[in-house]
Amino acid sequence: MIELINVSKSFCTNGYSIVALDNISVKIEDNDYVQVRGPNGSGKTTLLNVISGAEIPDKGKVFFEGKEITYLQEYRRNFISRIFQDSRYASCDHISILHTLCLAQFDQRPSFWRKAINDNRREMVFSVLKNACLNSLIDRINEPLENLSGGERQVINVLFLNLRRPMPRLILADEPTNHLDPENANHVRNLLSNLSNYCSIILVSHEKEIAPGVKKIITMEKGRFINDPSD
Repeated sequence: MIELINVSKSFCTNGYSIVALDNISVKIEDNDYVQVRGPNGSGKTTLLNVISGAEIPDKGKVFFEGKEITYLQEYRRNFISRIFQDSRYASCDHISILHTLCLAQFDQRPSFWRKAINDNRREMVFSVLKNACLNSLIDRINEPLENLSGGERQVINVLFLNLRRPMPRLILADEPTNHLDPENANHVRNLLSNLSNYCSIILVSHEKEIAPGVKKIITMEKGRFINDPSD
């Protein structure tokens, strides 16, 4: 589905060139769940940025389903969704839990967002929360997201992708459980595992444990893969 061929990316900092990606190649197939590990500065986030279109590689090419997208703008890569380490980046403070999760199911122009809540979508939201054992959020369904903890908000971000229509083809998750309390971190891991049944996921994580559902491990160091990503 997504393929990087001989991709390199460098940055200039204080007059020095820092190599973030060093001639890497990798292919992510449909329904792959890949965990990318490595120390800070190894190139993990830059890898996600190049795939998402937030960064353009200095050399190499990026393909989606055989079509080159190396220079395709980030906003046009609507088949990709991102989960950021800071849960506030992917959600709106003043919208309630219910409205947020109804919007995920609402495949129309943003100008119609106030019409997102109806009986069917409301029922789906309650069903998903109940099945995920998130009864505490059901009790607060009309609260705005700004009242939630960082962990609760990250859970809502991942639930949004579970409910999104159409569902993304690829999810890029950049340390989504970093600094979360154990309970909500576990919810996020389980929700991502469920999502991996329907789309591909690249998970960047410092955790030594393999996340539930992961099919491949990639280890990075100094902008290179130090294991074979095809394993």
